[in-house]
Amino acid sequence: YLNDGTVNRMLFTYERDSFRLLTDESWADENRAVWESALTNAMTWADDVISLDGWHPHVLKLSDDARKFFVDYRNNLYKQKDHLPPQLHGFIPKSISYVLRIAGILDCIHKFSQGTQPGLLLTTVDIEKAVSVVEFYLAHTVNAMQLLESDTNPVEIKGTTSILAKTLELLRNDLDSGYLAVGYIFDKFNKQCDPTLSLKSEKAMGALLREHELTISPGKHDANGRRGVCCLTWDKKTEQFLRTLQTSTIQCPHDVIQASTGLADNADIADIAQGEEYEIEGNAI
Repeated sequence: YLNDGTVNRMLFTYERDSFRLLTDESWADENRAVWESALTNAMTWADDVISLDGWHPHVLKLSDDARKFFVDYRNNLYKQKDHLPPQLHGFIPKSISYVLRIAGILDCIHKFSQGTQPGLLLTTVDIEKAVSVVEFYLAHTVNAMQLLESDTNPVEIKGTTSILAKTLELLRNDLDSGYLAVGYIFDKFNKQCDPTLSLKSEKAMGALLREHELTISPGKHDANGRRGVCCLTWDKKTEQFLRTLQTSTIQCPHDVIQASTGLADNADIADIAQGEEYEIEGNAI
């Protein structure tokens, strides 16, 4: 499917494993009303468009500045092709076409949610938003392709979530006035895991703790022989996290993949073969 272009037509989301606390919280009526209003506006607008004789699809055009930004982005992205593995080459033409499509989609969603109708012009800001979305997906694509090409069986490798749980359980007796220094957890965590899963910094450990909705105390404290440092507060969230992990073995393919760095906020950029290109007449999508 890498060779025939099937995979290149997908937008991947490939997040690493993480714990999400289950609560009784649900949508309030005001949240539901906003969503239903946006859907109603969208369907009413679409019905009006197709009710006319000789109707045609709504056309959005790029402003001159937006078109220049888009073309520059396209050219810069294509320049990366020779620096990328062959498995990623086929994603670049697709990603360029997605920028245009997603820019139009986001504009429509925004307008419908405000109770107005889609306009006729997309701005540079609209294209920038779409680029951010596409690069988010491309970052996940890099990890997904690495997994597909990997000789290892990632299912057999436990992810950072289970390693974090094991580390915290081991440090339970090291609590210092209810705190554990983030740097102290970081050191112990890296000793528990394979080097391919180790974290690069104490900040990364803090981010991992927050990702699992564990409590980082406000301000800084003295704990575990360290002075004036950020700490984990051992509270009900910590206990719930450990209880949940004790009832299941969580394994995460994503954790086998190292974070990519590059053009995107989330990671690397991808690209793909000589095949289907986007179409653009003048400034129109």
